[in-house]
Amino acid sequence: MVERTKNIAREIGCELMPPMLSVKEDLACKLFGMKKGMQVMRSLRKMRLATAVKWDEIMYRITGSEGMERDIWVGSVSEGRKV
Repeated sequence: MVERTKNIAREIGCELMPPMLSVKEDLACKLFGMKKGMQVMRSLRKMRLATAVKWDEIMYRITGSEGMERDIWVGSVSEGRKV
C-alpha cells in the first residue's frame, strides 16, 4: 500500500516523505529509540490530559457549582441577569 501511494505521488510530480517529529518527540526518540520514544510521548500526553481533568475536578469541588458564573454559559452577559 505504501509503495502504491509513493507511485501515485511520483506520477503527479510529488515526493512522499515521512512526517516530521516535533523537537520533544525527536529528543525522546534519540534518548530511548524510535519505538520507546513514541511510547514515552504518548504516555506524557495521557498524563497531561489526566492531570488537567483531575485539576478541573478539584477546582469544581473547591468552588462548588454555586461558585461558577452561570450567566457565562446560560443567557447573555450583557443583559446582566443571573440564571
